[in-house]
Amino acid sequence: MSRRTIMRGGLASAATFFAASNPAIAGGFKWRGFGKDLIDFEPVPVASGNGPVPVISEDYEYQVLIPWGDPLEPGGPSYTGDPSTRPTAAEQAEMIGIGHDGMWYFPIKNEHAPRCGWNHGWNEWDDFDDWHRNNRHHRYGNHHGMLCINHEFGRNPHVLNKDQPENLEDVRLSQHAHGVAVVELKERFGTWSQVESERARRIHVNSPMEFSGPAADSELLKT
Repeated sequence: MSRRTIMRGGLASAATFFAASNPAIAGGFKWRGFGKDLIDFEPVPVASGNGPVPVISEDYEYQVLIPWGDPLEPGGPSYTGDPSTRPTAAEQAEMIGIGHDGMWYFPIKNEHAPRCGWNHGWNEWDDFDDWHRNNRHHRYGNHHGMLCINHEFGRNPHVLNKDQPENLEDVRLSQHAHGVAVVELKERFGTWSQVESERARRIHVNSPMEFSGPAADSELLKT
């Protein structure tokens, strides 16, 4: 099942986590890098995948996280998805964006250390098998980390409730609905949740940027 197929329909604007619900199955996970078989599960008919929500094997469960309009920080402005209203551009700048696409989870080894405890970079291990063999050093990161997610391809009728932007506020709203969101997540007793974080960010076309390096003073970067 492809990433785009999973995210189709009513969950097109939400990050979705999958986990094995059967402890025996979860404990019997086999990594391909060691020449073992993939995890077994009860298949789902292709015809069952056309509804508004994902249909997955009974051996698994899924959880919806940070859909469009969720606050970037707990207690911040939010949008419930009411089709008759839309957030303001300023509110959207403090919310999760639309059109969830590519994402990457950065495990936190030590939340009090610089770079979350990754002193030698994210590619600390030579390859995937090496990472797995040393996973005892990463177990905390399996339950706590930063999720970086790309927001793209929000259509005007969805974002603005109109075919075209009519003023600067509409343009800003669309701009702030796209870009990147960075949120901190924690798992507790099998449930993931977003937590308040000084690392949380929204990055969009109006975010202040500073260039460094040899190109920093180039005339081509001046507007």
